[in-house]
Amino acid sequence: MEEFIYYFFNHKVETASVEIKLPGWQRLTDDEIEIYKSGNYISIEIIDDLYCFSNTINIPSFNLDELKQSKIELLSSQSFDRAEDYMPKYKYENCLISKSLVERGKSPIYPNYLEIMRLYEESRVSLRLRFYECKSLVEAATSVEEIDKIEL
Repeated sequence: MEEFIYYFFNHKVETASVEIKLPGWQRLTDDEIEIYKSGNYISIEIIDDLYCFSNTINIPSFNLDELKQSKIELLSSQSFDRAEDYMPKYKYENCLISKSLVERGKSPIYPNYLEIMRLYEESRVSLRLRFYECKSLVEAATSVEEIDKIEL
């Protein structure tokens, strides 16, 4: 006997002999299959774009705005981490000390401190601009999939 896979599709239960990975085809849980096979039909409800039998609803509430905020915080943190990996803050601080030393007629810690400062500032500005581009994309996103695709 062939084993079927059960799905919700177009507001009803459908079966297939192979897995279907298309938009709108939602695989039933084991509990939902048992209810369906028993003939104890219970109304189907739609919650957050998911079809569920009324008595099996145990879906945690999902808030797209909360996901967006989490993604924005993650991207911001990644931006700062990448900047620190590229050029640590202590180098910039040593460049400021070098500049002060030169102004007082002393030898700098880094002879090329001006170039290091320029690279530091450019990299930080570049990463933050990219973060703000990503933030705008996250804020405009309308689905989890869109949000997941956004990377620095």
